[in-house]
Amino acid sequence: MPSESIIWTALPHGVTGTGSNRRLLISISASPRLSADSGDNSLAEFAEFAHWTQRVVDSVIRFELRWRNPAEQTGSAGTLATQAQVLSPAVWDQMIWQTAAVVVRPRSVGVVEPDPVATYPAGPGYAAIRQSYQNAAVTAITGQPPSPVIDEMLTVLRLLHDAPSRVDAAEWTTLSGRRYRVHSPTAALQFANDRAYERRRNALDSEGEAGDGPVRISPFERIDSVFATDSDDPALAVGHMLAWHQQAILASQAAAVGATDAPGTPEFHELITAITGFPSVGRRLGLIFELELPVTQLGFSGPGFIQVLPQWNPALTAVPITPWTALDARTGWPISSPRARSKVDRVFLLSSPSGNGRLDAVPIDLASATLKLDVMSAGSSADRRLPALRSAGFAIVRAGQAAIAHDAQQRAARNDGRVRNDEAITLYAEDINRGYRVDARMSGGGGWRSLHRLDRSFQIGTVSWSAEEEGFTQLSAVQAITPLP
Repeated sequence: MPSESIIWTALPHGVTGTGSNRRLLISISASPRLSADSGDNSLAEFAEFAHWTQRVVDSVIRFELRWRNPAEQTGSAGTLATQAQVLSPAVWDQMIWQTAAVVVRPRSVGVVEPDPVATYPAGPGYAAIRQSYQNAAVTAITGQPPSPVIDEMLTVLRLLHDAPSRVDAAEWTTLSGRRYRVHSPTAALQFANDRAYERRRNALDSEGEAGDGPVRISPFERIDSVFATDSDDPALAVGHMLAWHQQAILASQAAAVGATDAPGTPEFHELITAITGFPSVGRRLGLIFELELPVTQLGFSGPGFIQVLPQWNPALTAVPITPWTALDARTGWPISSPRARSKVDRVFLLSSPSGNGRLDAVPIDLASATLKLDVMSAGSSADRRLPALRSAGFAIVRAGQAAIAHDAQQRAARNDGRVRNDEAITLYAEDINRGYRVDARMSGGGGWRSLHRLDRSFQIGTVSWSAEEEGFTQLSAVQAITPLP
């Protein structure tokens, strides 16, 4: 039997006004969850969402905003009308019914396993490459012998380069005396699969989460200790960067098996997810609404929680799911979970002093540098001059990104399970932030300018419009495609 529910999420995004006139700005996101028995189902079977935007046009839309303070006291800030917005039912019909035959499939968030994740220590890798180029510059100027650090780096890159064609793993001893076997990309992935499988067999922790993080794919097996996780060795750090690219090649090869250029049938939830990257489209379709209310109507003045409940006329038949959202009433922005490894505060992504969550700016293209060094290491020329680096722009890297991404997956799975059990959930900044914006300004002064500001033009069927929007950047990790045993 088809069923419909909607997750109504309050997305606070700042405060306008001063003093007693301060007003909290809130976007409300409507996320449909349509359930079907099995197979492909027509959207016509779902009364509310078959022509959703027209349903919005025909309704009187109001939301009750509820608050909860840290003392677990709750109250209502009133029932509020949304701000006026342009709605285009023709756009919904064009996208859902006329462009392609959209289907609805059963969906769920599966249990998050400790899957193998390909990652590399970007900060130590950059430091190792910088040290090598500094040593090379000193050698060129003074005529001193080349640094052994450079030869060690090229040695490990050559071992990795040749690993896929070797039958047995090569052995390598670092300048610091550590001993490793260097495995092929396929063997490294199999080792990671085996470790992940063993971890999955262990007892779950108190939160019902499998293990304490993702399993790292590493081609370096410590002969004198355990599998390598240390990244303080410069050559090892650069080696992990090349190993990451080797895993990316394996993943692309796995994805290409059985791939076809023929477009698949659009799935409703996937289409809605894609639309959320275009806020003006979401507003046109009635998937995003805007509210304002006086901050004084909240039952807290600092950290707290808010929740929105739909009060529509005619009433919706779709079951409402209404999570709480954590925010700071002083800034009007979401706040981080106390358990978050990387914190957000007053809109800004913070850098941890050390360990997981530390942010670094890398002023060179690490991928290009690693691949160029790989090509150089495989050559037989006696000319050991390091290749030129591409240094346009910069990258922001975050330590422990694989573990942070794994945490996000675990939270999503846990929240999905609670929703299915009709339990309350609380969302923090880590749960609702899709990405981050980078602002820049001239060194001589002036205002900050967004590097993601976009002027967009849309035409869907006969409807066209323009909008100024903010894009975003995301910190990500790469997960292996090869399935676990």
